[in-house]
Amino acid sequence: MDAVKGLTPGAALDVCMGEGRNSIFLAGLGWKVTGFDVSDVAVANAVAKAKKAGVEIAAVRLGYQDFDFGHERWDLIVMTYAYFPIRDTNYVSRLIQSMRSGGLLAFQHGVLKKGADPTGDAALLGIPEEGELKVIFRNLRILRYQELEELSDWQVGDGGRKGRSVKMLAQKP
Repeated sequence: MDAVKGLTPGAALDVCMGEGRNSIFLAGLGWKVTGFDVSDVAVANAVAKAKKAGVEIAAVRLGYQDFDFGHERWDLIVMTYAYFPIRDTNYVSRLIQSMRSGGLLAFQHGVLKKGADPTGDAALLGIPEEGELKVIFRNLRILRYQELEELSDWQVGDGGRKGRSVKMLAQKP
């Protein structure tokens, strides 16, 4: 929410949108939102929730492999707990190429301690290690970056609802 505060709405992409919470929020602010997810159920729920909220979103049932990101198409890309292979340079390049100059990437996910993913399995799910996003998205200008322990509706650890997260806001030059 903080990432878009005060911005003029434009074209937004919600990567692996799930049930559309971020898409619906952005559409309510006037953004023209496209979201995609591999789950038929998630996409159907997103469309129903958007209709109930009185907003319109374009919801597409595809995985990142098949989604047409386009070229210089998005003013904002939101990746909140998006499952994609974070170390796949071809994917990251397609993502960055799809952003307009000055466009923003808002990223949030769990984060692992350095060296905690020796097999690379977590990276296949989009979970970066500490500091890794700064390297992966080095072609973008990092506006905000933080790694923290926080309460989350997505993470469960030690019997509670706290987990390590990374939040990044980056801009395409």
